[in-house]
Amino acid sequence: MMLLQIHFRDFPSDTLLSWEGSHSLLQTYLNSLKEAAVICSGNAAAILQMSQQSQQNLWTSVESADLSAYQRVASSLQLAPKAKGSRPAMIPVRLHIQRSAGGECGCTAIFFSSFLR
Repeated sequence: MMLLQIHFRDFPSDTLLSWEGSHSLLQTYLNSLKEAAVICSGNAAAILQMSQQSQQNLWTSVESADLSAYQRVASSLQLAPKAKGSRPAMIPVRLHIQRSAGGECGCTAIFFSSFLR
């Protein structure tokens, strides 16, 4: 396993999430998964109704890059994008656009779906 260690004089907390342990990373992952579920199916019910064991199994499969284990858990969520009537399927995409103003870095997360409305 390869580790990456980054040192900052002034941590860019407006741009990066600080490391608060693996639990905070899990919560960030699950929040992104809920956002993707809302885009794909219109609600996050599948994620919100997951058992703690299923959440842990999903996270363990992500951490270990075990695609078959991930697919076993993820397939039960039925999150594949689907067309709704004449409207094409919505696919979750997140763009991070960096804007520079006066030499300062300001990064803003913009959801691609907001451009489609």
